[in-house]
Amino acid sequence: MFVHSCDEIIRMDSIKAKKFKFHDGWGAKEAHEALLSSGAQSVSISLEWTLNHFRWIIWKFCSLIRAFPDAYSVDNLSPSWVTSQLLYRYEREVNCCQRSSLKKIIERDDAAGKYLCLLVAAIDFDRKSLELTDGWYSIWTVSDTLIWDLFEGGKLVVGAKLEICLASLASGSSEGIPALEASSPASPCKLQIYRNACRLTRWDTKLGYLCGKGSPVAFLKKLHQI
Repeated sequence: MFVHSCDEIIRMDSIKAKKFKFHDGWGAKEAHEALLSSGAQSVSISLEWTLNHFRWIIWKFCSLIRAFPDAYSVDNLSPSWVTSQLLYRYEREVNCCQRSSLKKIIERDDAAGKYLCLLVAAIDFDRKSLELTDGWYSIWTVSDTLIWDLFEGGKLVVGAKLEICLASLASGSSEGIPALEASSPASPCKLQIYRNACRLTRWDTKLGYLCGKGSPVAFLKKLHQI
């Protein structure tokens, strides 16, 4: 059994999740080795691939423990559970060729302007940029200054979800790049978002493409909702 302190779970964020290790030292590197030992092919995934997904798996589960302590236990967070989650993602992405919304957009196989729900994973106040994720991959943003008005009153925080439409990719090339590269703040590939096409949404809104909302018209509100 691998027990973690409540303080460690409560303070977990997407940045700390990158370097998370169990008390016996088992971390992302060991998770990659366990993944390969379980049948994953090294030609299909790299250590960087595992590091990326390890980060989102740890942060998600710690968030669930904080939000629903009666349904999720710290005791359930173990190396075997993390490995099973990585194997699930490997099956979906590699064997079934199912890519997440951001992966398709970053690789320029889909339009960035579609109606999306993304999660705020990190905030860089110096660069005025947000790291947004669909739970599988992430990308940093460039935006107009108006979007920072959402910070007033603590409305826009790490962990908040945003509904976004009419976004675009800001980069120096029309060619796609590997999705893992976009997670770096130094990457030239950024998601251009606009305040008038971006709004906070419910905590339980599913990440990725919003089904049935393929048109920006769905982003409009009725007068009585304003």
